[in-house]
Amino acid sequence: MTATAERGFGALLPLVLSLSSSLVAGCGANSAGVPEDLLRAVGSGGERPEAGAGVQYPPGPYGVRVGEVTADLCFDGWRDPKGASYDTSRFGRVCLSDFHADASARLLLVESCAIWCAACRAEYGGDGQSHPSLSEQLAARKARGFRVLGTLFQDGDSNPATPENAATWATAYSVDFPFVADPDHQLGLFTSANVAPFNLLLDTRTMKIVLALNGDEPSVLYGAVDQFLGAPPP
Repeated sequence: MTATAERGFGALLPLVLSLSSSLVAGCGANSAGVPEDLLRAVGSGGERPEAGAGVQYPPGPYGVRVGEVTADLCFDGWRDPKGASYDTSRFGRVCLSDFHADASARLLLVESCAIWCAACRAEYGGDGQSHPSLSEQLAARKARGFRVLGTLFQDGDSNPATPENAATWATAYSVDFPFVADPDHQLGLFTSANVAPFNLLLDTRTMKIVLALNGDEPSVLYGAVDQFLGAPPP
């Protein structure tokens, strides 16, 4: 663990301890707070090679717990939804390895949502200064290496999400970051299909899991993000 990582996660512990008993605001039967495994979160584990075709995804074994390397999941969707005009015929393959190969990336938020989920709509739409939208949260941190991948796994009737569902959602919220359909609910490796939204933070240099959090709980999620990335420049 680097000295920077040690300082970041050391500073994160008071945040985790102070919030460990809070309930997460989400849809479904979730009542989990910040996972205790966050106390065992690991740092960067070293510097990543320069990005490019030669960058290899970290080898297994892969896991689903904080501190473990996650498998290279791949989805169909858009890397640039706005640039593709939310046209499903312009779907392409989007993989976690794309973010590992991005030398400017440091921390990836993989967000899993469903059309039936009111808390997911709050997370994407926000409500002004008290609750910025997902796009606004990204814009405030992108220069520090923050990235977001949005995934939609079910429609309003709990059926697997279609490309058309993804287009409807992405258009409604003017999604301007990579967004994909996840009809097989690959993020179900980490959470139940009965609970949404689900937020997974990954250190893109190692693809190790930093935080797994159910529900729309911005103070917990972005507290962890900012502790990892460090304070913005003055």
